[in-house]
Amino acid sequence: MLGSALPLSKPVQETCELPCWSSEASGSGIEPILRKGVMRFWRTSYRYKTREIFVFAVCLFSTASILQMLSIPQNSVSGRTEPYKSLEEQFIQSRDSARLNQHEEESNYDMQVLKFQSVAEVVLPTSHPVNIVGLQKLPDAFTADNQQKRKKIVFRIEPDRITGKGGLLATREFQGNSWSGTFMKGAIVFFIQSETDHHRRRMLLRETWASIRDIDGWKLEAVFVVGRTNITHKRANLMLESSTYGDVLQYYGPDNASGATMKSLAAMQWATDNLPGDFHFASMVDDVILNLAVVRDTVATRAPPIAPPKWVVESKANDGSSVTSRQPQHVYCFEDYSVSETTERNLKFSRSVDMDTYQAMKWPPYCTEGLYVMPVALVRELYEVSRTTSLQLPAELHDVFVTGILRRKLNRGDDNVKSMSSKALGRPTLLRSEVLPRSSEKRLAHYQLKAEDIGRTTWTKWYAAIRYRFHIFSNTAYT
Repeated sequence: MLGSALPLSKPVQETCELPCWSSEASGSGIEPILRKGVMRFWRTSYRYKTREIFVFAVCLFSTASILQMLSIPQNSVSGRTEPYKSLEEQFIQSRDSARLNQHEEESNYDMQVLKFQSVAEVVLPTSHPVNIVGLQKLPDAFTADNQQKRKKIVFRIEPDRITGKGGLLATREFQGNSWSGTFMKGAIVFFIQSETDHHRRRMLLRETWASIRDIDGWKLEAVFVVGRTNITHKRANLMLESSTYGDVLQYYGPDNASGATMKSLAAMQWATDNLPGDFHFASMVDDVILNLAVVRDTVATRAPPIAPPKWVVESKANDGSSVTSRQPQHVYCFEDYSVSETTERNLKFSRSVDMDTYQAMKWPPYCTEGLYVMPVALVRELYEVSRTTSLQLPAELHDVFVTGILRRKLNRGDDNVKSMSSKALGRPTLLRSEVLPRSSEKRLAHYQLKAEDIGRTTWTKWYAAIRYRFHIFSNTAYT
């Protein structure tokens, strides 16, 4: 019948594996109990598995640590076992390794920064091949240095022409201590060995070549070096002469021929302490008439004082060192240049020496005492060497001592000594006469007066070459 209700078939219940619940049974009483049980099972199982994994990891790490401590590492280089190192040794080793790595990193950084620069070559000083002429080696007594330096010489009178208010040094200072001005283009100071009694010789030189004070801008000054005298009136006359001309240098030492070496050293010491290094130092004796124009022109050509920075001259030594200067450091011999002179053993001659004093059979190359010129810078070096060198040679050989032995002790060979004699230049450089009158107190012989007249006549002839050149002369008293 249409109105009757048809019986519905019983729904088929779906089966599912736990945990699976139907939507209809969600409100039944058994469901919450099963859900709580299953969740408790899974939570307990997960907690126990995590604990087991943690315990296993701890045991494994502990076992590995114990095995590492008990094991002995092998040496990778030699294969031998190294002893056990303490913690302190391990710390030091790690610190040193860190420092080494830091140093290598800094070195690599420097090479990267400076890789555009060329590597500088470090050249150790080596011996220079210097030229030795004649005597190859000085005797040991002269090559050895004394332990203490010789005391400096004390001076009683000094030349006002050089150090005075209007002297040579004041002119140099006024120009700005250089050669670039118009007042001074160079300077030569002639140190003339004399004696207190040689007043007549000094006056002859003051009347002739020593009266010229300037040639073409080169300042020329003469200084007479004398020793001490104990005679009252001679000492007074020397003081009057010094105050009149201002060209006397007196030191406390021998005044006669036995003090020739000390006079040379006194002049070198005074030049070292008072003159600039680019001045020229000339040493000579008081029986010489100079051809001043030839001497001036030769020095100006061979050793001109150069204003920096045009060029620098280097002088090499045998030990590998070198000395730089603004002018050649040479000694110029204007009288004679002796290359390989045989030593005189006959004691009857004044320039002889015995075997105990000097053992070599020859002298080193040297300039004779008539006239030699050198820069003051070289004089300073020779003077310092002289303070530790024995003074064994006779005073008559003072030129050998200064220009031969002291010069050789600089270890620069023999190329630093040059011959500028009349024969080498082809022009007369000087006239020397040992018979010139020394003093006016004694009666003069005819040959002495004749030698004096020859000196004046010769100078008059040489002065003709200066007459039309710019020059300044003064034969009057110093003011």
